[in-house]
Amino acid sequence: MTKILGIDTGTNSLGWAIVDKTADNYNLLDKGVNIFQEGVKIEKGIESSKAAERTEHRATRVRYYRIKLRKIRLLRILSDNHLCPPLSQEELSTWRLKKVYPKNELFMQWQRTDDDTEKTPYASRKTQ
Repeated sequence: MTKILGIDTGTNSLGWAIVDKTADNYNLLDKGVNIFQEGVKIEKGIESSKAAERTEHRATRVRYYRIKLRKIRLLRILSDNHLCPPLSQEELSTWRLKKVYPKNELFMQWQRTDDDTEKTPYASRKTQ
């Protein structure tokens, strides 16, 4: 007596059967099928992935995070080249990791824009 497991894999289901083999005979012991749910949702006749909305939200979060990283890199370069008030690595790391924007008074004044006096953050930049 030997037991044999047979598996049938399909695109939407998984079928299985267990048979008992004797010398010249096969006896079916158990059988079954698992049918998978569709991986898409249909709204108003339009198919879309069930994960599409979640993926879109994640992509938005990643995009905002990468924009923030580019700003941090730019501020680090400006600070290292004395084109803006000095910011420490700790202040920039705190902004990146703990979402606490640098509150250095000189930096806050530098980035402030005053339309009346036409002062912009770029007023003190290095000229060639």
